[in-house]
Amino acid sequence: MSRALRHVIVLAALVALASCSGCPPGSGNDNDRPPIIVGDGSIDLKVVEKDLSTGTNNEHGHWSPSSTAGTKWRLDGYTAPIKAKHLWVSILKGMAGSTPDCARADVSHKVRTLTITYTDGTTPVSFTIGLEGASGQADLVTDFAGQPDGSVGWWLTLPNPNSSVTLSLTQVAFTTASGTNVSCTLAKGSEVHIYQSNKN
Repeated sequence: MSRALRHVIVLAALVALASCSGCPPGSGNDNDRPPIIVGDGSIDLKVVEKDLSTGTNNEHGHWSPSSTAGTKWRLDGYTAPIKAKHLWVSILKGMAGSTPDCARADVSHKVRTLTITYTDGTTPVSFTIGLEGASGQADLVTDFAGQPDGSVGWWLTLPNPNSSVTLSLTQVAFTTASGTNVSCTLAKGSEVHIYQSNKN
């Protein structure tokens, strides 16, 4: 970006983002778009922007309905958006899967889009997060079933219909830029960290 900004998107189960553990190399510099964190519990998609100056939070953007077929929401509203070229994905507390890297939190996968599955203990539900289109720089879009928060327009919230049941992540699947199909089972307390990058 032309300015030293750092955006943060949090898709989480009441997860407070205090640091960037598990970041891929270069993910914290000014060439990267907001990271996303996905975790167990009631699912929220939160956008928080903070630049490198102390106490600033100027451009949170907002989620707008997407006109792209198969998607529901698009992240936009920045004064100088720089579209991402790809996503870096790290899996924390992954278990068995199609690759040994599922269990390695220090490995980052270069992808275009990914599918995350969660369950209430009975019914699995999947949603996709990714860059629009098959290639090139693009906006972040999702078919996440949440709705804008009533008072904070840059949050998407998926209420848990059953307060006695915790929504739990079960699987993440994607195809890497090199063509490897990856499908990982997720353990209790797992997180999936997704970083948007506009670098090659």
